[in-house]
Amino acid sequence: MADYYYAEMLFSPDKSSFFNVIEGSVNALLSSGCEFREIVVPRERFAKEIKWGEFTTAGLDRLREMCDAVTREAMSEGRKMISFPPGWGRIMFEYKFDFDEALSDEIWDEEEETNALSTDFGASFTYSPTGSLSKYIKLTFSFWEDFVLTHGDPATHIGNLNRIFTFWEHISLALSPYFGVMNNELHINADSSYDLLSAGELPKGNEYVYIGQQSLGLLDVDALKSSGRRVRALRDGSLIIEFTDRWAPGSAL
Repeated sequence: MADYYYAEMLFSPDKSSFFNVIEGSVNALLSSGCEFREIVVPRERFAKEIKWGEFTTAGLDRLREMCDAVTREAMSEGRKMISFPPGWGRIMFEYKFDFDEALSDEIWDEEEETNALSTDFGASFTYSPTGSLSKYIKLTFSFWEDFVLTHGDPATHIGNLNRIFTFWEHISLALSPYFGVMNNELHINADSSYDLLSAGELPKGNEYVYIGQQSLGLLDVDALKSSGRRVRALRDGSLIIEFTDRWAPGSAL
């Protein structure tokens, strides 16, 4: 079974509506080179008890219609959390990551075994309209960690990370998220890193942290400089900080 790597980006619902974050993120990913494939949702009768293989798909032409319907239903039922796509659904893209040619047979075997593609790139969104569970809109996207970031030449993995940071930059320019993190599926936790930032500490705890323009005032710049952590400034002034030595002595920043 393939391991996945995750990114989360947080948006203020006071600045963007749920649908605008969804639409803007999709457009930003498309402009970054991702190819849209399908919106995958569980069939209605399995919405609460999802069974493998019981999914249906839709195109981007139904994005607003589906999002509005999911939001209306959640609001009418008083749900504390809206997920889009609903259930275990995902907006699926394909992205042509670089892979080491020597691993092509191994990649093929893994794709056959998992019935997934090494180029898969999935996105989903959550929002608590009452603010009782969260005060933000969250974009989560994921991709294979195997082969994209491991089991090959570190230079290949660093190149793939740079492509992911291009996604972050396009989303940042379009929507101004205030925070984000990136880590493997077992350890990602945006809330813990943001809590540290809010407390005036370095937002460690994930391999990469994104600090949007509106959160830069919370950052202890002197502590960051003394930490020696690598930093990338994006075109809108937001920052990405590296909190891992995984690819040392190389770095994606």
